[in-house]
Amino acid sequence: MKKLVAILFLILVSFLLHAQEVKNLETEIKKVTVYLNGAQIERSGKISLQPGVYELVIGKLPVSLDPSSISVEGKGNLTILFVEYRKNYLGDYLQPKIKVLKDSMSMLEKQLSQYKNTLDVLGAEESLLLANKVVGGQNTGLNVDVLKSTADFLRTRLTEIKSKQLEVQAKMDVLKENINRLKTQLNDIQASSSKPIGEIAMQVKVNAATTADLTIKYVITESSWTPLYDIHISDIGNKPKLILKANVRQSTGETWNHVKLTLSTANPKENKELPVLSPWYIYSQSPVTKYRTFHEAEAPMLEGVKAAEDNVLEKNAPTVMNYVVVQETPLHLNYLIDLPYTIEGNGKDKLIEVKTYELMATYSYFAVPKLSSNTYLLARLTGWEGNNFLPGEIHVFFQNSFIGKTYFNPSSVEDTLDVSLGIDKNVSIERKLIKDFSSKNLIGNYKKVSKGWEIVVKNNKNRPIDIRIEDQVPLSTSKEITVDVIELSGGSLDEKTGKVTWNLQLKPGESASKALKYSVKYPKDKMVFLE
Repeated sequence: MKKLVAILFLILVSFLLHAQEVKNLETEIKKVTVYLNGAQIERSGKISLQPGVYELVIGKLPVSLDPSSISVEGKGNLTILFVEYRKNYLGDYLQPKIKVLKDSMSMLEKQLSQYKNTLDVLGAEESLLLANKVVGGQNTGLNVDVLKSTADFLRTRLTEIKSKQLEVQAKMDVLKENINRLKTQLNDIQASSSKPIGEIAMQVKVNAATTADLTIKYVITESSWTPLYDIHISDIGNKPKLILKANVRQSTGETWNHVKLTLSTANPKENKELPVLSPWYIYSQSPVTKYRTFHEAEAPMLEGVKAAEDNVLEKNAPTVMNYVVVQETPLHLNYLIDLPYTIEGNGKDKLIEVKTYELMATYSYFAVPKLSSNTYLLARLTGWEGNNFLPGEIHVFFQNSFIGKTYFNPSSVEDTLDVSLGIDKNVSIERKLIKDFSSKNLIGNYKKVSKGWEIVVKNNKNRPIDIRIEDQVPLSTSKEITVDVIELSGGSLDEKTGKVTWNLQLKPGESASKALKYSVKYPKDKMVFLE
């Protein structure tokens, strides 16, 4: 009995393998979820089927498709028996295009041959006329009337021949140009036909006539998106707006035409496996003397930054941001864009405005007079926490003018993001040496250098301001060198960095003066460089 069942099973399998009909399933991409690395494609198609077993093939897919990510859902009176992914090296899908190009070239070359024949006939007629241009004979003499009529005929006919030759030659030039263009297209297609393409093949069993509605999902690697941000501050006192944008790209060679797009902060390439500790064995061994080889250090290189493009917000105009829904999952965010988007498959960035957030800000001034005599307007931004932002470049706009760029890394920023809005000439600051205090003295085997600096800041604006001023005292790296801080004028000193900070409030037209005094003592046979 068992042998009989096995034989029947083998017969059934053999029947299914040999009796199936192969059909191409035409599908369209409907939805795409773009990850930070990769994308999930969802495509669907319908096909009418009679009862039987079929192999449905979806061709012209990227070879980078992850076979383990394929899933198929079907509606209709059918059963999906199995699904497989394979590579097609034959380029059969290009044969219709190649045939059309070859037929077009053949037709144009036939027209070109006809025009060549016309030129040959016109040339022969021209040669005939020129060969018989002699009028009269040696015995009969020259008849003036015959000469005149012959000349008129030759002039008229040769002119017609030359005009016709020019006309035919112009048509031939156009044909040659079109033939060369078709040859270029044909060469490109034939070259690409040697490259493999991906195919998804599925075997289905249809019990009754049905229209099968199939949805196929898979993940590709040739796509990604990167976030970038615009911060717009219309004026002091107004709430800043942070605009999240996305540079989306894909290089599959297939255009995503009018698809429903979702941007996800997930990354399928991340290793999801839990870390496992292995035993840590230690051994004892005899010490080995090591010699170090010193190499010349290489200077760090800074990459160039492209010039910022114009960025203009059209007031009151609806944008894609009005059609974005943020979906939060336990591990990531999805930005669902309820508008059809077209993304070319050439790897070029497509910039999409995703979402606008309203932030809170406090404004103050900042100055480091030791390094610069300028004061900077500083926006201290809050309210971005909790939105799971990703690291990215920020473009800053103040009063509708582009100010500059900075980099935003939420994991390294605390609860406040400081953004410089530029230099304000209406707040002046000066740092000058206090000559009466500064001195150099010799005390036994030591030198003592005393330094004093006066910092004067003035608010020339018609409103009060807050300003933070920073300076510093030197830090000793040797027990032989001692640094004594003598006066800070109310400033706070960071013992680890030597930074001195003053936080001041100035009324309109008000000035403030702060003193920084310190001394440095070191052996007289040493040199210490001070400002």
